[in-house]
Amino acid sequence: MKLTWQNAVSLFEVTLGISTDCILKQGDVHLWKASLNYSNDTIKYLLDTLSVDEKERAKRFYQEKHSRGFIIARGLLRVILGHYITEKPSSIIFKYSSKGKPTLADISYPLSFNLSHSQERVIYGLGYVERIGVDLEYQREITDVSKLAERFFSPKEYQYLQNRPEIERNNLFLRLWTAKEAYLKATGEGIAGGLELFEVRIGDTGELSYTPPWLLSSFLLEQGYYAAVASSEKIENMLIFPLNDDDQVYREPDHNRQGERDDKREYA
Repeated sequence: MKLTWQNAVSLFEVTLGISTDCILKQGDVHLWKASLNYSNDTIKYLLDTLSVDEKERAKRFYQEKHSRGFIIARGLLRVILGHYITEKPSSIIFKYSSKGKPTLADISYPLSFNLSHSQERVIYGLGYVERIGVDLEYQREITDVSKLAERFFSPKEYQYLQNRPEIERNNLFLRLWTAKEAYLKATGEGIAGGLELFEVRIGDTGELSYTPPWLLSSFLLEQGYYAAVASSEKIENMLIFPLNDDDQVYREPDHNRQGERDDKREYA
């Protein structure tokens, strides 16, 4: 698998389809990474893209930071999907599985997607595959790593962790956790599906993989964040695009202007 890092692409340019790098091809997976810190004006715009039920869900969070984080994460999801399926973000309709996993209601778009957030970052995975799952974990010190691994990992995974030097166990735990959660998110089961009920294969040099035909990509997304991508099909290329962190969030394009660029570049 070829992992290609791309230069930053502004949301405005992505929306207009200016960047040819943002064309998703069969066999490719695109990952978008973004901050969960945006201005109030940007959050207001993203809130306006949400559906009624999403807005109600945002209101149910007890803490304002979690409400803001949900609005940003779900609003950016609509922005990104809108680019690929050429729809206004606010017009996208989701349907949900019995476990709550969203998919596009319009089956004419064979696009699978998933998102994950941790601390102040969020990632989105998209591909023309049957199922895809992503997970993101902030690199932090885990209390009682061994006890958690014994509870949530398979016996083989737990034993491998215990056999590693203590200094390596924390990060290895996070790598295994992201790999397992990405798989459960791809299947639609979520953590309730049982982290301990399936096993991530660990190679002689520590590389992680799933039982075929499932494919796993596990890596350090950026300093301080581990990421994993699970796919039910082979991935030829995975490209990573960072969204701007400086509040340059576009407005929905005026289609009567035929893609004319806003010279003021005020997208919020």
